[in-house]
Amino acid sequence: MWVSYKVKGVWSEPQNLNDVPGEPPVNSVFLDHCPSFSADEAFWTSTRPGGFGGNDIWISRRVEGRWTQPENLGPNVNGPGSEHHSIPTPDGRSLYVTSDRAGGYGGEDTYITTRGEDGKWSPLVNMGPPVNGPGNDRCPVWTPDGKIFLFDSTRAGGFGSRDLWWVYFKDVMGYQPASASTDAILQTAGR
Repeated sequence: MWVSYKVKGVWSEPQNLNDVPGEPPVNSVFLDHCPSFSADEAFWTSTRPGGFGGNDIWISRRVEGRWTQPENLGPNVNGPGSEHHSIPTPDGRSLYVTSDRAGGYGGEDTYITTRGEDGKWSPLVNMGPPVNGPGNDRCPVWTPDGKIFLFDSTRAGGFGSRDLWWVYFKDVMGYQPASASTDAILQTAGR
């Protein structure tokens, strides 16, 4: 993963994220991709050793201004298949994850996990319809105002092999009504 900064309206030359002081140490000699960030956590997908399947979700946390070494999110989130494209909710309590694990509605489905008071992530729960169907439904994201939940899908009725689809975020499993603090987090995070 690489990063470029917009300075006075001009984008800087991309730099390897590991070479930039103050950025999380996400890159390895293995495949590292699909990053997402909150104010103090970086999530990404990696094929590095220490995982439970082909692609696993990893995390680095900013503690006292420094990023921790990467940690696997563990067997509640990662399984023998492939988990990728994770995105945290603005309050940091839930994480939406794409997985091809058995028992889903299609090839790849979107799941949700929620972090308990102890900091541990619950087992992934399939979000079901209307997000998941018989095709591949993956890579969720939402609009900056938190009203629309978007994802790509190979479901029937599209215009190509993968199309963008949307539902109202309030109709999605795990949705929490926006509060003033959530709105502030959304604006601070630029999401």
